[in-house]
Amino acid sequence: AAPGVAVATSEPGVTEDGSPRLGTINGSSAAAAVVAGAAALLAQARPALDAATLKALLVGSGRPLDRVPVVAQGAGLLDIGAAAAAELAARPVSLAFGRASGTEWRRTLAVKVRNVSSRTLRLRLSVERHDFPAAETRFRVAPATMTLEPGRNARVRLTATVDIAADGGPPAEGTLLVRPAAGVPVRVPFAVAFGPGRTALLGTVRLSQRAFEPSETRPAILTVRAGSVRTVGGVDEIEPLSRLDVELWTVAGERLGLLARVRHLLPGRYAFGVTGRDPDGRALVPGPYRLRLLAFPTGPGRPVAKTLQFTIK
Repeated sequence: AAPGVAVATSEPGVTEDGSPRLGTINGSSAAAAVVAGAAALLAQARPALDAATLKALLVGSGRPLDRVPVVAQGAGLLDIGAAAAAELAARPVSLAFGRASGTEWRRTLAVKVRNVSSRTLRLRLSVERHDFPAAETRFRVAPATMTLEPGRNARVRLTATVDIAADGGPPAEGTLLVRPAAGVPVRVPFAVAFGPGRTALLGTVRLSQRAFEPSETRPAILTVRAGSVRTVGGVDEIEPLSRLDVELWTVAGERLGLLARVRHLLPGRYAFGVTGRDPDGRALVPGPYRLRLLAFPTGPGRPVAKTLQFTIK
């Protein structure tokens, strides 16, 4: 995210016992405060890490919910203790393979794994499946093992293969697991959709304040429903995004720059803090502006755009 955006993250929800849930489809604004507080605690505990790495630790250390689809729970339950102790961070925090079609469909996505500890880690990588997809889907992760020195990054590739794609039905979903020999594993949820049709890429878009002063501590909150889940014949089908951009424009039609970019979005509600600053961190001059959101499909096709106007006091 650029300086004009304070945070970009999946909006959380809440389970029945009150535990915060990351990346759910039906989020809760009350839980957003819980996750924000947890992020502040994590930043205090790990001051040497940047915002993107802190987010990766929070999401990657989440505890999965039993018998709940990936597209309904995202990263699962927030575990601040595990995040504080985590030695690995993975980006992106989720993988959207898109919609499988035809025969011999295959796609490979990459994840960057970083050792944020002070020791050399020996890692084992695997795929955890917990679904009954509409079409038989195979996943292969490479490498299967690796050694990662402190502060170093490594690229991991996850390949999904479908011999004969289905015309619709439930997605193939699961989690990429990166496990150190001892310590907290990193979890990266993923999903492959089926069916020829495309559902909405962008749903409801809201800005908590349409007129506000520049502020790092009290930003306006932009909430976006990205991707979608629809029920066809009694089963859920998903539409993920390959990328979501938030751009800043003047009302006269001049593009001021990119405020935020998030890749590989599973369906969910996402929140961004709009601080009233441009992409270079300068406070905006009082007057009207526009936010332009661009949602890119995982397959061929043009992005979907939505625009919101706001005023800097």
